[in-house]
Amino acid sequence: MKDKIIITIFQDYKTNIKEYKEYFEDIILIKDVIGRQNCILEVNGDISIKNYIGTFSTNRISLQVLPKIYGFKIIDNSNEIKESLDFVYRLLIWSNYFSFKTMKATRSIDSDNSLLDIIINIFINEFLSLHRKNVYREYIDIEKEELFLKGKVLFQKSIDYKPSKLFRKYVQYDDLTVNNKINQIVKATITKLLLFAKNAENKQLLRQGIKYLEDVDTIILDYSIFKNLNFNRINQPYKPIIDLARIFFNKTQPGLATGEQKLISFSIQLNLLYEYFIKSLLEKIYKNELTVQYHNYDYLAKNKSNNNKFRLEPDFSILNKESETLMILDTKFKNPINSKGNLKVAPSDVYQMCAYAIKFLCKSIVLIYPYFQGGKVLENDHYKIINGTNEIIIDIIQINLFKRDVDSIEHELKEKLRTIQKSL
Repeated sequence: MKDKIIITIFQDYKTNIKEYKEYFEDIILIKDVIGRQNCILEVNGDISIKNYIGTFSTNRISLQVLPKIYGFKIIDNSNEIKESLDFVYRLLIWSNYFSFKTMKATRSIDSDNSLLDIIINIFINEFLSLHRKNVYREYIDIEKEELFLKGKVLFQKSIDYKPSKLFRKYVQYDDLTVNNKINQIVKATITKLLLFAKNAENKQLLRQGIKYLEDVDTIILDYSIFKNLNFNRINQPYKPIIDLARIFFNKTQPGLATGEQKLISFSIQLNLLYEYFIKSLLEKIYKNELTVQYHNYDYLAKNKSNNNKFRLEPDFSILNKESETLMILDTKFKNPINSKGNLKVAPSDVYQMCAYAIKFLCKSIVLIYPYFQGGKVLENDHYKIINGTNEIIIDIIQINLFKRDVDSIEHELKEKLRTIQKSL
């Protein structure tokens, strides 16, 4: 069997993939997943994907979109790809995007891994861990024809539908079974992932998962199955893997004629993942001291009909005990250093921050950028804006996300924010 082709590109960078022209039909499917405005494939083979990182896989190819973590130039080699995969994996853990017990940030990503195989490994290891600890069973309402009395007899049904054999009755009872919706969804997802997995270890683990669920019905996933699923104290541990199954399902494209899956994907907005991570750090930094508000919003103006206009929604607002806004923080996952090594903040970002300061009566705004490998380290910088008799200070800081120790990153952010607060 021919190995599946893995194509790697970097978010927001144009890459020429003309040598894969025979797979363009597969790649075009991605447009319907992340939006045509976010995926541009030109006739000459140039492709660029905006806003999203992730993996998109058909039965022939796997296209993975990774964050660019080295400088400005495309350095398409195995080392950069490995480091970028490693970076995404750590960020998924540190941000609590997955609340999986089996994920460890200290794990090393193999050089031949793809992002799809990493996500599959996360999914199947979490399921196997849960299943080994406690096989999930659920009481299911059963109606069937039985020879012996069990539960309660459905007399009307026994009359309307004559039993196939003498003395049999239609009965209704509760059965504690593994054949429930949770396990059916997991089995359907594992079965689907087995078609797309490339890594030999993952294939073995997926087959083991199917073996564990051999008494569970094989179902076809549809939207209603996820919509009508309820979680309680007993099945709550399964919610994270069902949520991940939902992501795989929601991004699945059916074949036109056969109904078979042609594309599965896992994608996430990199800015959002970065936000989640910074949120987890801020909640630790200001725990029991100040209040961290996430995406608190208001409107800048009203029109003549007194309707709110121009919604303003900063990433984070830091409030004191009197609910006064001490500081507003906004995350930007982009390089603030230009190719000449100079700080270059987009004017639109500054205008946006000024609007936040005016509306939320806050004089301290902080823009948090990541450090990019091989680039210049930014010394904390700031802009001072005079607003009548008041001043607005916009501080620019950079955080090194490539440290493997999350406590060290937390300490770095904490010290930089403390320095800013002391200067106010």
